[in-house]
Amino acid sequence: MGLALGLLAGCIQPAEERSGATPTVPAAPGIVAIAPPAATPTLSSGEPESPPLIAGVDPAALVTGFIQRRGDQPSNVTIWADQRLEPDQLQAFTYTGAAGEPCAGFLLSAVQGAPSDNGAVACADDPTAGAFAGVTLFLTSGGQPYSIVFGQVFDPTIAAVAAVYADGASAQTQPVLGGYALVTPGIAEVSLITAIDPTGNTVIPSIPQSAVR
Repeated sequence: MGLALGLLAGCIQPAEERSGATPTVPAAPGIVAIAPPAATPTLSSGEPESPPLIAGVDPAALVTGFIQRRGDQPSNVTIWADQRLEPDQLQAFTYTGAAGEPCAGFLLSAVQGAPSDNGAVACADDPTAGAFAGVTLFLTSGGQPYSIVFGQVFDPTIAAVAAVYADGASAQTQPVLGGYALVTPGIAEVSLITAIDPTGNTVIPSIPQSAVR
């Protein structure tokens, strides 16, 4: 089982204002937090906030154990984001499922280095589609609700993934090592997920959504 660990420094970008404008290619990659107008906490900062993981703890082993508890036998696990989502640690990852299908997921841990089941995974139903997405909700250990769109892209012409919400707002992020995630405080209903090329053109008008488990 090949385990690849990609820790991205500064992948959580400052919260960006949600608007109804047509998405454009973002200036920086990573997990994007979208905060509604108010004093809602955001994912925050252009610099990594994560303290070092506990000595001797392999994050890929924690993620692999989580995926196995979700009923899959992963290979090629790649953690492309390892950042704080207060008061927890958020890891976003991609992997290859037991049947060879591309998959993605996220894991939220209240205690670094300790096993956790607060997360989700999803796998591509049709890898030829160029991308796939999973959409779900989660709670931090502090009880704060968040909505998340996560997944993986396979088409090299995809420079950004954009989500359009039921209230007309939109947000986007740039894939990192093929993985992407959009995290929104509260409950945000997703109407559409699209893929955009470097010139701002839509290359996938509706990214297929996969079952989340």
